[in-house]
This record gives sequence, C-alpha cells and structure tokens, in this order.
Amino acid sequence: MRELRKTLAAIKEQDELPRRFCFFIDGLDEFSGDHSELCETVLDLCRSPHIKVCVSSRPWNVFEDAFGGNPASRLNVHDLTGNDILRYAESRLYEHPRWADLAQHSPKANKLITEIVDRAHGVFLWVFLVTRELRSGMTNDDSYSDLERRLDTLPVELGPFFKHLLNSIEPFYFQKMGRILTIATAATDPLQSELYAFHELEYEDEDYALKIRPEMGNDTDLMAKPIIASIRRRLNGRTKGLLEVNDRHGSIDFLHRTVRDFLHTQEMADFLRMKSGKGFCAPLSIVRSYTAWFKKVGFPFQWGPHPVKTEQFRELLSYARVCDDHGIACFKRTECLLDNLEACILELDIFPIQFPADFPSQAPMKTISGDRAFRQAIAESCASNYITAKLEGDPDFFAGTLYRGLGGAVGLLDGHCLKTSWTRKRTATIRALCAVERARTQVFGDTLPIAVSAAWVAMVYRHTEVIEGEKYGLLRPQSDGQESAFAKALEAGIYDLFLEQGANPRAHDYESIPDRPNDSEAWARFCRIGLVINMERETETRYFRVLDQLLAPRSPQGSSDTASFVEDSYPFWTFLSRCQGQEYQVERGRWMDNAKFVRIITEKLLARLDYEDLRRLKFSTINPNDKLLPLVEAALARRSPGQDPGSVSQQEDRRCMVM
Repeated sequence: MRELRKTLAAIKEQDELPRRFCFFIDGLDEFSGDHSELCETVLDLCRSPHIKVCVSSRPWNVFEDAFGGNPASRLNVHDLTGNDILRYAESRLYEHPRWADLAQHSPKANKLITEIVDRAHGVFLWVFLVTRELRSGMTNDDSYSDLERRLDTLPVELGPFFKHLLNSIEPFYFQKMGRILTIATAATDPLQSELYAFHELEYEDEDYALKIRPEMGNDTDLMAKPIIASIRRRLNGRTKGLLEVNDRHGSIDFLHRTVRDFLHTQEMADFLRMKSGKGFCAPLSIVRSYTAWFKKVGFPFQWGPHPVKTEQFRELLSYARVCDDHGIACFKRTECLLDNLEACILELDIFPIQFPADFPSQAPMKTISGDRAFRQAIAESCASNYITAKLEGDPDFFAGTLYRGLGGAVGLLDGHCLKTSWTRKRTATIRALCAVERARTQVFGDTLPIAVSAAWVAMVYRHTEVIEGEKYGLLRPQSDGQESAFAKALEAGIYDLFLEQGANPRAHDYESIPDRPNDSEAWARFCRIGLVINMERETETRYFRVLDQLLAPRSPQGSSDTASFVEDSYPFWTFLSRCQGQEYQVERGRWMDNAKFVRIITEKLLARLDYEDLRRLKFSTINPNDKLLPLVEAALARRSPGQDPGSVSQQEDRRCMVM
C-alpha cells in the first residue's frame, strides 16, 4: 500500500501530464487494511485535474460517507443489471428438460424467475447458485410448489447461502468436506488436482507418502481423464460445488473469491476445524501430497532446469515451513517427510546439476549433487525449525551448497534476492547459519567467517547496484524492485544482523569493478545506494544506524581502516564531490532534502578520519576547487593532531543530524 500511495502521489503531483488517467478500482470493501485511510488516498488522488476515479464496494458506512454524498455521481449496479439477470435466470431454467412440462402444468412457473431477479440485488453468483438448486429440484421431479418452497428456504445473502450448502452435505462426508476445504483455504495458490487425489490416500494411511516407492519418471501430468472426472464428482458431493476443477490449468479452486473470503472468517474456520477432526494439519497434508507427487513424477534436479517442478518444490518447502508453527507433532512428521525426500534423491542417484561457483562473479559453473541441491533449496525455504534441528546434528549439513546455506537464505538462488520476503523465520535461519560459521572460525582459527563474508558481499552487491541513466549524471538503481528490496532488508534488520555476526564492511567483489576495487567495497556501495533511492523517514533512520556500524572502528580481523578511505578510494570521494556539486541527480525524492542527505553522509565519513588523514585528504586526494573542500576544512578545524576520531564521532553524528 505504501508503494502504491507513492506511485499515485507522484502522478497526482505532476503539473502537466501528456495523458489523462481514469482508474477503475473494484471491491474497496475487500481491502484488508484501514478503510478510512484507503478512502483518503482515493480522494486525494481525485484532486488532480488530470485524474478521474470510479470505485465500487458494498454499501458500508465508511464508503457511503466518503463517496456517496452526491447522488449524481453514484450508480446502483442492481438497477442496471436487472435485465441481464432476468435473461440469465430464464436461460438457466428454460434449458432444463423438465421446465416445459412444469410451465405447462403450472401457469405461475415464470413467477419463480421474477422472484429470483427481485431477490438477487444484482449478484450474479447468487442467481447461479439458486438456479442450480432449482435445477436440482426439477431433476427430482419437484412440483411448482416444491420449487417455490425450496426458493424460500435459500438465504438471500451469500455467506448464509454457503453455510446452507455445506450443512446440506451428507453427514458421512463431513470430515472429508472439512479437510478438503481447509486444505483449499490453507493453499497460497490453487493446488493441482493430483494433490487432492493423493490426499484421498491419507484417510486409509497417514504415512502413505513415506511408503510410495520413488520412480525415475519425468511426466508432470499424472491425471487421466477418468481420474479427473472422479475428482470432479467427489468435489460436487463433498463441497456442493464450492470447489471446482479448472480444466485449463488442472487446478482446483473456489467457485468464486467470495467463497474463499467466507471460509476465512473465524466462524467458518471453527466450523471446518470441528468437521475436520482433532489434530488435522492442512499444511502437513499438502506436504504429504507433494512428497507423493515428486516420488511419482521425479525431482526438479534430475534433468536440468524444470520450471514447473522447481516452482512446485518451492511450494512444498513453503508449506513445510508453515508446519513449524503447528506444534511439535506436526513438525516431527514434516521432518520425516523431508528426510525421506532426500533419501529418495540419494537412492535414485540423481544426476548432478550446476550452480554458480561464486556470486556475483561470472566464474565457471560448479557441479553439485542432487542431495546438495535439495539442501540448498531447504536453506532458501528458511524452514527454520528443520534447519536448526539439522545443524544441531551436523554443523556441516549445508557444506557444498552456495555459501554453506547462506546463499539460499538471503535469496541469491535464481535471482530471488530482490523478491525475498524478510520474515521472522528467514532472519532466524540467517542467524543460525551465521552462528555455525562463527563457531567454525573458532575451531579452525580462520580470521573471518568466509561464508558469512561471501554471502554478505553478494547480498550487498545485489541490493546496491547503481547505474547512470541515459541523461548524463542521472543515477538510478540498476534493477526493478531493487529499491524496495534494499529498504525491506534494512527494515528487517538484515544488515545489522550480518554486521553483528562479523561481516566485513570492507569486503568487496573485485570482479564487479576490477580497476576500482574500493568502489565495490560494502561501505562504499551502501553509501552510494543511499544517495539515489527513495526512503521513508523510518527507513532513513535505520540507514544511518547501519552506516554508523559500517564506519565504526573495528578490530584488525574485521578492520574498517579509515585511512584507506583516503589512500585507496579516490573515485568514491570524487563521486561524493559530484553529489555535493549536484552534478548527479536522482530520479526519486526523499523526505529529507537531498543536499542535506549528501552532507550528512559526507560528514559521517569525515568524522572517522583523524587529523593526519584529513590533511592527506585535503592536500593529496581532492582538488583545490573540489566541492568537498569546505567540509574537509571544517572537520580539520574541529580536530587536533593526535586526537582519536572515535572520541568525536558520536558528537559529530549528533551535529550532522540536527543541521
């Protein structure tokens, strides 16, 4: 919502636009956030002379107050769709084989259609459900009076109607109804029909997935037409059509999004939990189905890249991660399933696949075995309880994977770094992997946790790449989503976490800028990206906090030797000078004035230099006409020979922030 508001505000604030915009926004009542704030955003957008907005919602008070004051600007949809609903209801009933006979013996038969239109209030889904019930009655040879009574028993609101349908299911199917619908509501996306077919085996044996023998198949389509037909009939009997098969995609989804919303209410969640039976865990059932599916169709590591299988495998692991939150019994069963999958990979002796040997360099590809690819995917999934359990048993569990598991945890596989969601589980996984690496450095006497440093450099590189635009001096992030990814990592404390675990601020990727290595050091890239992206006030506060950690004096092992800022990083000081002179422009604004932001960063850097470093910077590194010179001279005036820069840095930081 925050990013959407920023985008709309940027459009609204343009004085002259080459185009006029009309936004159609459906379903305001379905927004899960603050409805009053949403109304304010829409109304603020409407103040632009270049923008018109058409919104729709249920007639809730908050929307009536915000948008319903002027009758001339309001449309009641049910007043406009009456004829369409009439024709639809007629076609649904007239097409039934028994309608003609019913109409012949009951002159008032058409009154049913009029009643349907009057009660529908413009909701086509309600008409579809009602006519389906009436068609079912005609199939059972209901008389006109029977159909009339049937219509009178049907609720006019969708929610109660759905509850009515579920209560009409045969009690024998209540448990299966509850479990199937719970699985559908727990699914982040519609699940394939095969998974529901495997779920049927769970009623006979909960450990069915463990007992299926793995095969070397490579066919992702297990479902023959008779099986699909059987699944469709079972869904009709156990969910009354609230779930249906999508013939195009082979998935099973809700009849309508309102069904999903209704089943997500607390009342229906309790209803389904009661019907499902004690101890049922929908994510665990999904993991079981996926385990059986992969054993039948093969794994994504077998024949090189396989987009469908790779995505399905990520889904399996995402549900395994959710199982962490469903109690120890659910976790233990999930652990057995994941262990079984890895054992199957080893048993099949799956062909090795290739992953980059190092990131972000263009080094030759490194071959890893199928089981290592599996563990790499586990790290990416951040199933933190499973990962912690494995590391406790074997600290080298992720040996042979990208950065010993950290590559997956920070989202470096397959370009996922900019899409990574920095959840609590991901943070816990990174912390656990870093702790193992720190323990290894103590055992082997290494100077730094190598894997931590490598993952740190790779993450910083992905988040902070800056390029010049077509117009000279116009800076922008290199990739779409980079600005958001950097801000979210800041807000989640990922940069703080790496620094706490020993990440080196002076770590760099020499191959990215081989002739200017200090331009690619972590501290320099962090400074540079801060100058060119938009950040909210809270994010900027976090940015400066991390910057202070990057520039803080450190022990020789993780040194951020500030003298090197003067001796080695002339290009970066030149960059800062150009920013001071506003030779560089940024595409995005920020709440703080850009010139002030540049000055604060510059003075934070200068505050880490001692008197001699500042003199070397003044007389050897920058030119007499350099825009940095006044700031360097001011820093020199506040410093005396031999004074430790650390003793004044805190005072300098406070002064920077209030300027």
